[in-house]
Amino acid sequence: MRFRTKDLQEFFNKKIDWKKVAQELTEKSFETLYEDGYLDVDILPNRFSDAGNIYGLAKEISLITGYKIKDEKFKIKEISKKIENFIKISSRTHLCLNYFARVILDVKNSESPNWLKEFVESYGLNSINLIVDLSNYVMIKYGAPLHVFDLDKVEKEIIVRESKEKEVFHSLKDVYYTLPKGCILITDKKKILALAGIQGAKSAEVDLNTKNILIEAAIFDPSTIYKTSRALNLQTEASYRFERKVSEINSLKSLEYLTYLIQKYCKGKPAKGIFQLNKIQKPDNILLKFEKLNNYVGEKISDKEITNLLKRLGAKIMKKSKDYVYITPPIERLDLKTDVDLIEEIARFIGYKKVKESFPSVFKIGKENKVLKFEDFLRKNLTSAGLDEVITYSFIDDEDLVSFEEIIRQRGEIIEILNPVSNLFKYYRPFVFINLVKAISKNLNYYNWLRTKEIEIFEIGDVAVIQKNKIMEDIHLGIAITRENLQNLLALGKGILNYLAEILGLKKFHYKPFTQNTNSFKLLSAIHTEEEDFIGFWGYLSEDIMKKYEIKQPVFVAEINLTKLINYFEKEKLFKEIPTYPAIIRDLSLIVAEYIQSDQIENEIYEVAKDLLEDIELFDIYQGPPLKENEKSLAYHLIFRRSDRTLKDEEVDILMSQIIKRLQDKFGAIIR
Repeated sequence: MRFRTKDLQEFFNKKIDWKKVAQELTEKSFETLYEDGYLDVDILPNRFSDAGNIYGLAKEISLITGYKIKDEKFKIKEISKKIENFIKISSRTHLCLNYFARVILDVKNSESPNWLKEFVESYGLNSINLIVDLSNYVMIKYGAPLHVFDLDKVEKEIIVRESKEKEVFHSLKDVYYTLPKGCILITDKKKILALAGIQGAKSAEVDLNTKNILIEAAIFDPSTIYKTSRALNLQTEASYRFERKVSEINSLKSLEYLTYLIQKYCKGKPAKGIFQLNKIQKPDNILLKFEKLNNYVGEKISDKEITNLLKRLGAKIMKKSKDYVYITPPIERLDLKTDVDLIEEIARFIGYKKVKESFPSVFKIGKENKVLKFEDFLRKNLTSAGLDEVITYSFIDDEDLVSFEEIIRQRGEIIEILNPVSNLFKYYRPFVFINLVKAISKNLNYYNWLRTKEIEIFEIGDVAVIQKNKIMEDIHLGIAITRENLQNLLALGKGILNYLAEILGLKKFHYKPFTQNTNSFKLLSAIHTEEEDFIGFWGYLSEDIMKKYEIKQPVFVAEINLTKLINYFEKEKLFKEIPTYPAIIRDLSLIVAEYIQSDQIENEIYEVAKDLLEDIELFDIYQGPPLKENEKSLAYHLIFRRSDRTLKDEEVDILMSQIIKRLQDKFGAIIR
């Protein structure tokens, strides 16, 4: 918030060095910049109720600098008639925490003088008329939003209540709002007078013809003001303050000061008495033990210094001993609730730079977190393999839900966020890969400096769905890669998965066709371990999904449940010695139907060769002329080896003949 230094200076007799004050505020209170007669102060939300105004910031400056602050003195002259003779006030909702009001008669409203216009405009408000500008002047000066009603436009009664569904509010700005249920309203028997804590209604607007007024100073539930303001997209200076809480004592003081100003500048005649809905709530007393304070601060502070600091703060000392002090915090400091709050205040008065560092004693040896160790292991190996780690949001939107609804439904029910910050973050993610697809889209389409169209990314993160009315959380590894050539893309994707199996000590993953069809993927395979545990899936996106996310080249994705896979990471690993005898490598090229997966072929080859086959490498996939439209060509390296002697070519020739026959019989393969 920006403050004019000349307004702050009015509370001090001594001329202030504002550059020095800005530095001290930054060190002990709030980050502050001084420039061209203004202090730009970043006031924390928990301190806005007391320091988000000229008088409150002046008090803060007085606390940290020692400069004495002066209070404005004023006197109100009331007429004999009581406020009850002019208005009846009642509340029908617990969301109105307190309500103060005054009636002033025979006011002479006019255009504001230049000094007042300059004041309100310097704080970002428009000048309306003298009465309205004075109410804004008081709000900026003492922190409490006030609202002024034209009393002659009110039907002799003020009712604070909650809105009904689809009630219509006609604002001072001449805008109509359809209200949700539960907004706080100020009404009379016939109409809405104000949307409480946010803006007044046109029906009781103060104008230059206004003769009699009612001033409202109230305390409303902050969360309700916040929800209403966001639901209607109507944010005002008043709503901003009510959302951060308003002190009752500041509200009452502001009411009295505005009454005085209207009496002074508008010749108004205040009715006798103030309407008050509830008693002002007193702050709870706090017990502060000196030993606890010294442990927190890291050095011993004398009891006398602690007491003096608390008195400067405005606290009332109720009781004091050699071990503790029992105090009542200042009533306007809504943030002081516990002894730790007081410790923080004392620490900043002393200066955080003076607080010594000390380390706590450790009585328990920490254990290594197996999950974090596993995640670090995967990160290290995947980045070594050439993938880049990314971190995306943990939420998805309606478009994502529709795009991948079929595969999401197979896992469980989606979790909807009750109060999302945006429609882009409406659901908690059930899979990691969804946001990786969006990351690939953004990188391919929006970043002109990206010279390559080859992207390889992964993310490790939490996912969750609802299963049998319970939230099921897991840690997933998502992988997304893209290439212009589909065959190269699939070979790379399978290679990464095989590498992952290898580093975990598994011979390989097994891939099976997904049990249910999905329009999201052109090809989708389930990933199983050797023990037949289902741990995830891989596939490449369909043309419809690629078009939806504005991607013009194939994208391979894989999603693996690390909660299941960690069991294999923890198993004892068995290592083989370096082979003594040479291997024999044979190449096998064949043509099969497009729907036959490479894993099915590899499994059949292993069945025939058994232990003599050390490894299979798929090194080429081809589709296109002169092959038929529903055919594809696959090429493999077959690596044969015996551990006890040198394998003979004749033995491998026999195995190759058996393998070819098996593939011809099983898949109708044509050997090239």
